[in-house]
Amino acid sequence: MIHLRTDVIQLIIDHYGYTSYLEVGIANSENYNSIRCKNKVSVDPALGKFKHANPMFKMKSDEFFDRHAHEYQFDIIFIDGDHSKEQVKKDIANSLNVIDPKGTIVLHDMNPISEHHLKPTICNDGWEAFAELRKTRDDLNMFTYENDLGVGIIQKGSQELYEGEIKSGWEFFSQNRNKVMKLIEFDQITDNLV
Repeated sequence: MIHLRTDVIQLIIDHYGYTSYLEVGIANSENYNSIRCKNKVSVDPALGKFKHANPMFKMKSDEFFDRHAHEYQFDIIFIDGDHSKEQVKKDIANSLNVIDPKGTIVLHDMNPISEHHLKPTICNDGWEAFAELRKTRDDLNMFTYENDLGVGIIQKGSQELYEGEIKSGWEFFSQNRNKVMKLIEFDQITDNLV
């Protein structure tokens, strides 16, 4: 059975008994509506093909983190907005600043399955932001559920750093994804959590 991002998020919520959830980039709201958590917040500029999206905060994530995030204490944050490397870096940094110390950040599209998926309208190069932290932040616990285009997990903790170089593009990613992204299967998720 192939599990989806919703399954991963719900598994983590249930594992820790989390009660507060933020979703950055709700698209058609399917994932957001499926998540069972006491307090849920959503942010999305509701542009492009998902103009009908109805987030609690209709704005870009940078604006939300700057103006509103301090009003909340999030246990889990799901990032699935702008997939560019630079924006994913910002969303991770902003999330690390506001999440509970025992919280979890979850990111979608961290394991593109083909060169086609590196297009800006699909996964883009957001995986590179995750990979940079796998190389530089030994104070984080990071791994990626391999399916559903990759569901990355970040927690405060510790990790053995990836020591090789990181290059942009499909050739490097396709040959090094297992080590760079620390790919795991669904039934290994809870064993890899802090």
